[in-house]
Amino acid sequence: MAVNKNLRLGSAGSNVNDLGSMGALSPILGQLAGGEKGGNMAMDFARQMYPDAPKADPYEAALQFFLAMGQGASQPGATVLGSAVGAMQAPADYLAAKKKEKTETDRARMKTALQLAPSLKPAAGKVTYRPATEAELTKYGATSGQMGSDGKFYDLSKTSGSQNNDLKPFGLIDNTKLAEIQRVIPTASLDVNGNILLTDAESRMAGVRPYIGQKIVPDKSSEAVREPKFSDDGTGTLRYTANPPEGKNIGDIVFEGVDITGFTQNDRQLANALRDDLTKQIEPFRDIKSAFSQIDGFYEEAQSENSPVSDYSLAVQYAKVIDPGTAAREGEVAAIATAGAMSSAFKAALTNALMGTGKLSPRMRASIYNNALRIYGTKLPGALATIERYKTVSNAQKDGLFELVGLNVDVESYKPVGEGGYQPKDIDSLGETPEDNSTYKFPPDFNFDALDDNALRGLLRLPSGALDNMTLRKIDEALSNRG
Repeated sequence: MAVNKNLRLGSAGSNVNDLGSMGALSPILGQLAGGEKGGNMAMDFARQMYPDAPKADPYEAALQFFLAMGQGASQPGATVLGSAVGAMQAPADYLAAKKKEKTETDRARMKTALQLAPSLKPAAGKVTYRPATEAELTKYGATSGQMGSDGKFYDLSKTSGSQNNDLKPFGLIDNTKLAEIQRVIPTASLDVNGNILLTDAESRMAGVRPYIGQKIVPDKSSEAVREPKFSDDGTGTLRYTANPPEGKNIGDIVFEGVDITGFTQNDRQLANALRDDLTKQIEPFRDIKSAFSQIDGFYEEAQSENSPVSDYSLAVQYAKVIDPGTAAREGEVAAIATAGAMSSAFKAALTNALMGTGKLSPRMRASIYNNALRIYGTKLPGALATIERYKTVSNAQKDGLFELVGLNVDVESYKPVGEGGYQPKDIDSLGETPEDNSTYKFPPDFNFDALDDNALRGLLRLPSGALDNMTLRKIDEALSNRG
């Protein structure tokens, strides 16, 4: 149920991303939710799921400055003035990050309210349909028909004339059975909305009827209200019939392996919306968790084999931990270049491992493991708190609703750090090797133009001598090319 980022609201044409307060959304939410009560509920859910971001702490900014200044002053040839000037970037980055965090929280809160509002709209008066079962067709003496949520049977077999030979769109209840239908009707095809085109006679065939249902009609009103739709396939199983959420297809089971007895259609619609939003919220942590799991698996192999291949795997996954979602060699190099709290030699060794021009020392592999574990351990409580918040909100709406909301969350796999979970590696027990004093070895074909400005400037902030003159010249050229 994606929100259109360019959606314009009201006579002023305000953009969703530019609204400054939830109050401005109240009339719109009320309209989407079918009333003021539903609109207020959507706003309350959004506030609980996206609490106010912590404000910037001036003491933390000052600490960042002095830590960066101390790190700069420790470099050979550094001066007090030079260290102080270079350290200004640290508090500036901190304050900018806090401002960005607040802006993203406000925007996410507003988008979430817009997503949830349609799911809270009362379903009274709306009739939904499902294909009739064999027993129901026999009961009503029909060859084709549907049962409505109003308890009425709708006979689809009573058509006559030339219309019987006209192609009509039917929704696929199970899209994996398209090949089965085409074995019966080789000419069957799909239209642009994913409907299968059949005549009335073809739709009533034994090898076709169990897999088709009401046609899919695209929602043209707004991307903001394209909520998933589903219906009973005639066996008591709910399947998506239109607008399936990300990762799902039309015909997929909605609540596979979960008892949905006692949940109304509104409950299930709300669970879909909450589950999509929860998945998006914890996606960054899931990326970190996945990357750290890879590091945990690669570590012993890398230490025992001492090969560039295993070091490359460690470096790639570490780049994903410090910058979730990063991809491609240049993106991984950029993530390392802009990372803080790393020595020049550590950054050089990681970058060389990514580019295949060097390898890691045993101490650096242990540092990768411990640093990745620290990031994982720092983010874990927030992810668990987010999941718990959704659980509270879900079950407050309907007891046990989180069983549907949390389908994509495997909390049992969120191992703790420390007793009973992951343990840091003992770096002090590992001796130093020449790789502990690595310098950068960029290959001749490396594309510096593919790095963003932050990454290029991060490389330029390295201590004197960390990069050779050729590399410095290429970085200057890449910055100059951007005007």
